[in-house]
Amino acid sequence: APTTELLTHLEAGESVAAWAISQCQPIASENVLRGSEILAGRPTGTAAMAAPIMGNGRCIGALMACFAEDGFSSERLEQTARFANQLSVCIQNIQHRTLFKGLALDTVFAMAEAIESRDPYTGDHCRHLADYADLLASILNLNEAEKEIIRCGAALHDVGKIGVSDAVLKKPGKLTPPEWAEIRLHPYIGGQLCKRVSFLRDAYPIVYHHHERFDGQGYPDGLRGEDIPLGARIVSI
Repeated sequence: APTTELLTHLEAGESVAAWAISQCQPIASENVLRGSEILAGRPTGTAAMAAPIMGNGRCIGALMACFAEDGFSSERLEQTARFANQLSVCIQNIQHRTLFKGLALDTVFAMAEAIESRDPYTGDHCRHLADYADLLASILNLNEAEKEIIRCGAALHDVGKIGVSDAVLKKPGKLTPPEWAEIRLHPYIGGQLCKRVSFLRDAYPIVYHHHERFDGQGYPDGLRGEDIPLGARIVSI
């Protein structure tokens, strides 16, 4: 049985939606005009019901329905409560995904900072690069999902240096041809790391191709022009 109280009168200034939110329970009123008007103005009908919508363990809103007739069935009331519960589940799923994304990005920056601690050249290079890449993506009117991938790829672009020896990575002088060949492997190593982690796979093209050049003289694949993934072009700039 639904935990719903059927009311015929509300206190002055109180709406069914406000009651549902404050009490965290479904509610119905046979005639809301006997109490106050509903939130934004007079309803289209006189009967109304509302059910709370939950998020992160608290009530964050209410689903409300109004009817032209004076009465309504208990079935409608149960349907409204069930739909509000479904909305609550959807909202909480989104909140959990948002939290996971935040934790994932924190992990990305932790990985980037671990690489920076080995390479005296980089400093705060990865975090600054992520900020600038995000700014450029905004100027290009990319959507939030695309910007998130670009920010992640920018932060991780040099993660492949984990596979480069300290002797090469920290060498103060000019690299020899074999040493240069070793350092040029870092986009490939970084790309392979991204491909093995589910939430990093979308960043793979950026990490793998960030040393390509628009004239085709870059590496590892010598891509040219718009054949280079957009995110990699942004990070390269």
